[in-house]
Amino acid sequence: QFFEGTKWSKEKVIVNHLNFNPSGTKIFALLRCFSASAPFPTISIIIDVETGRTEKVFGFGSHYHWKNDSEIIVSGEDVIEKSELTGMGLFALNVDTGEQHRMDAGFFRGDGHCSFSPNRRYVLYDSYGSYEVPYRRLQVYDTAQGRGITLFMAYSDPALYKEDNDCRCDLHPRWSPSGDWISFDSIHNGYRGIYRISVSDVIDALNRESVEAQKLDIFGDSIRREADVVNEIRRKRPAGGSSYGPLSGNRSDDKSGHVPARERDNFEQAKTLIDLANKQERQGKPGAALQALEAAAKISPNSANLHSALWLQSRAHQKLGNLTEALEAAINLASEDPGNLLYQRHERNLHNALGQFEEAIGAASAAAHLEPLSPDDWLFLARVLFKAGHHQESYEVASESSESYPSDPRLLDAIADAAAEMGQLSEAIDVLDKAVKLAPDAKGYSNKRNSLIQAQSESPTT
Repeated sequence: QFFEGTKWSKEKVIVNHLNFNPSGTKIFALLRCFSASAPFPTISIIIDVETGRTEKVFGFGSHYHWKNDSEIIVSGEDVIEKSELTGMGLFALNVDTGEQHRMDAGFFRGDGHCSFSPNRRYVLYDSYGSYEVPYRRLQVYDTAQGRGITLFMAYSDPALYKEDNDCRCDLHPRWSPSGDWISFDSIHNGYRGIYRISVSDVIDALNRESVEAQKLDIFGDSIRREADVVNEIRRKRPAGGSSYGPLSGNRSDDKSGHVPARERDNFEQAKTLIDLANKQERQGKPGAALQALEAAAKISPNSANLHSALWLQSRAHQKLGNLTEALEAAINLASEDPGNLLYQRHERNLHNALGQFEEAIGAASAAAHLEPLSPDDWLFLARVLFKAGHHQESYEVASESSESYPSDPRLLDAIADAAAEMGQLSEAIDVLDKAVKLAPDAKGYSNKRNSLIQAQSESPTT
């Protein structure tokens, strides 16, 4: 009934990932429609056990966990099929009222296995690896404080499951019934293993907002901090091709990403001024915001390094047209918190606005890998590679992304630009033909195609 009248109405539908709420009165389940390739078109439903009443409560769900009889968290996005996905994350739903909201979009990025701690205060989350970034992220989030940390990134060698090998496994983090331990599966040592971490160590790390490297020594060199992995993505520039990996397995001693100590007598006064700066920046008073930030820095020098202060400083300078100063603060932000998608995008955009295309590639690549299901980020990376003169890399990035998002004409346009620049006019024209069919009202594609046809007819080689 849910797919009736859609293009999937005649496809095979399966019921997947069924789970009772705590009292056993409701069942949450996924309806998945078989298609050419995964992930399959999906909707999330609730079944009332007593009446059998079934209703749709969410779109593309992947993993979930009940908080209580009415509330549930779901990893996914409220769409149905892959081509509609713009950025999966974690959503909190109330299945009785229909209310939903996205939880901390800057922290919960992409698809992950989610689970509440027994006391329902903390949430575990993980990520998938890829050939470009062969690491799986393990995270914990404190819902009471509204913040979380990435505990580590575990190396997941694609060669171990290249042929769908049984060695492939997700982290699947989970809590012990007592809440004293977190266990997870991993292949970072070259075999399928089960590992555990003391929750007291995890909570201690969360309260410090960082994880000391020595806490991870028991896992060996294949366990790394997120800051190290993302920074290496930014540094790694291949001679050709679009692969920004694989990365080495050696842990760096870099300590970036740690928040400065806040135990200073005048720190709270500085934070009050930063809050004032935030209010002034939102009111369209960037000059006043910068003055408040300068005053805060004089009272407490450490406050100038807070992420909130750096963000406001960059935004205020940007609004005043001081792009160089805005970029300086943005670079500090992105290096301090390299796993923050917002900061990487901000630095990338400022480099681009200043015409610093080569410099923009690192942040653009980091943003694309932090949000791998966002076609916009891959398109930006393809475009900035093109502007920097890396036409072959631009072509490959756009082509790989277009395979995942075949209905996005912008990616086809990027492929065509790179192909034409490399002298492959016939391919560029063919690709633009597809873009025109997808977006017949976008005259830019048809005009570009006609210009290339004209150039091809005038070429002495044709």
